Amino acid sequence: MGHFEYRSGFQATEPTPILCGKDDGQGALGEHLQCASPSGAPDGLLSAVAAPIHFSPLLPLQVDQRVFRDLMSEKLPRLHAHFEQYKVDYTLITFNWFLVVFVDSVVSDILFKIWDSFLYEGPKVIFRFALALFKYKEEEILKLQDSMSIFKYLRYFTRTILDARKLIGISFGDLNPFPLRQIRNRRTYHLEKVRLELTELEAIREDFLRERDTSPDKGELVSDEEEDS
Repeated sequence: MGHFEYRSGFQATEPTPILCGKDDGQGALGEHLQCASPSGAPDGLLSAVAAPIHFSPLLPLQVDQRVFRDLMSEKLPRLHAHFEQYKVDYTLITFNWFLVVFVDSVVSDILFKIWDSFLYEGPKVIFRFALALFKYKEEEILKLQDSMSIFKYLRYFTRTILDARKLIGISFGDLNPFPLRQIRNRRTYHLEKVRLELTELEAIREDFLRERDTSPDKGELVSDEEEDS
């Protein structure tokens, strides 16, 4: 079973989040360590299409978002159903929580508590605290009756949570049991699904490039910059 590490790299001027996925040989990333920074992403549609995607360095994070969906449906079924009813993709918000371990998402006092737990127990606590943040404000979210107001609320609600003791009580009390084996098993399941999807996308990408290279209208796909060069 592979395991995943979340790291945050910092420069002198501003934080640069880095995601690392480490595998012991049974996961999708192979027996090596991969790190990804948002600044390293290719720019432009054609660049994105042309760039290989089969071994995405953000694969562990994509998998964990699916695992988190499963946990939401199990631990917070009313809230999960509410999001489903209004077609709110809350992983657009939680993606960044997992990427930088809640940096810039919660007030500093709570952030320090989360990082203390994270450094002591590992990435499992990210799932705990992500669920706890939603449970903390569950009743307020359930009162919102349209997708726009829900999504707007999700963008800032975590910074309105100030009671660290209550949040920790939810994380390590109300959400139990929280077995690590369950997370590992669901990671394995979703890892295979994501790998299959990436394989299909890779085939589409290769077909696109092959069609572009053999098309009689190939010149129409060349940018102005390429023509000048």
